[in-house]
Amino acid sequence: MGANAQGVAASQIALFEAFFGTEVHAMSSHMPMRSGKAFAIESVVDTYDPLYVADIKYLSDSTQSWREGVVTDLLQEYPHIHLLTHEYIWHPDNLDWDTLLLIEAQEKFQSNWRKAIENIGRFREGLRMRNEKDAAFRERYLRGQRGGGNDKAGSNTA
Repeated sequence: MGANAQGVAASQIALFEAFFGTEVHAMSSHMPMRSGKAFAIESVVDTYDPLYVADIKYLSDSTQSWREGVVTDLLQEYPHIHLLTHEYIWHPDNLDWDTLLLIEAQEKFQSNWRKAIENIGRFREGLRMRNEKDAAFRERYLRGQRGGGNDKAGSNTA
């Protein structure tokens, strides 16, 4: 949508700092090499700055797939490593990425199903109570406004 990367980054930093009560010193854009959305904010390190990707080895576990092999096999090969991990994609039972996505989809579906059932119950109760609620509304707010009847103050006389 043509969002200004600088403005978005600055807003995110301000929100994070305010919410957590801490100062942000570094920030990473999501896939800046694909999106082309880098940022340059004074006093905030961009972890994709050339310093951190040219002189330091970048390793990522994107979708449970290490681009150049398992990181522990590479520790002795590089003096400096820029390591990006996504902790939410690793499971204690070693479930693969596809399975984790399907589990997440199933959990969201079940949650939405429960919410839909609750809404159906509320709608049915509302329909069951419609005549009673409509009558109470008319009595409270519309009394005296139909057919020349008395208003609340009783000053509407013939």
